Amino acid sequence: MAIRIGCQLNCWPVGPTFDEPLADAIREAGEIGYVGVECNWRMIDVWNDRRAELADLFSASGTVLAALFFGAGSADATAAKQELDDAMRTAAFLESFGADRMMIGGGKATEDEAAFKAVCEHYSELGKRVFEQHGVKACYHLHSGAIACSPAEIARMLELTDPRYWFLCPDSGIMVKEGHDVVELCNASFDRIAYVHFKDWTGNDGWSMLGQGVVDHVGIIAKLRERGYDGWIVSENESRTEGLSPKEQQGADREWFRSQGV
Repeated sequence: MAIRIGCQLNCWPVGPTFDEPLADAIREAGEIGYVGVECNWRMIDVWNDRRAELADLFSASGTVLAALFFGAGSADATAAKQELDDAMRTAAFLESFGADRMMIGGGKATEDEAAFKAVCEHYSELGKRVFEQHGVKACYHLHSGAIACSPAEIARMLELTDPRYWFLCPDSGIMVKEGHDVVELCNASFDRIAYVHFKDWTGNDGWSMLGQGVVDHVGIIAKLRERGYDGWIVSENESRTEGLSPKEQQGADREWFRSQGV
């Protein structure tokens, strides 16, 4: 069993162009010791016809594509169909680079049970298609105000979605902020966890670099190791620490991981 450490390129301003700024971020991520990177699926619009160039960039930097973030969660049939089409295009791109994880975020919070169920059905269908056709696991990433955010909502989503095709990406900082016990979640819902985000929260309204906030990342790593987690833990540094470049911020996170033996 092996934990691999990657980083989300949000710390670098790679959008909206996703061209040379993204290439520079990949190079810097490799220089500070990350072995995988994650980006927004919109990068496909730039790199789909430049796959050989991107493959060379990954090889030279010592990194691989770990996952792409994709937005989906509409209860509207027409919009949901477009999301399915875009998800398939994203999964095909991931497969071509040997990546097998897609993070899914989106969907608006609702108290309408029928709408909630419709989104869960949509998620199961999306997960089934990308897995059966491209071997990619769809992993839900919660955001504040999204379709499933609270502990009860996440539990309900897991109950209503197909466990063969719909997985979870715990974002540690957001989950703690929204009232989750992430260590317990990693134990109780371990079979549904296929990707993990680490983000530290100050306990107020801000984010910090790893090890400087209130999230029990040491406990989360210990639980994942205990359960035999084999997959990515990805730093999504949103601290925007004054005076530090993106490379320095993500470099500090990488050093924290090293201090924990990963």
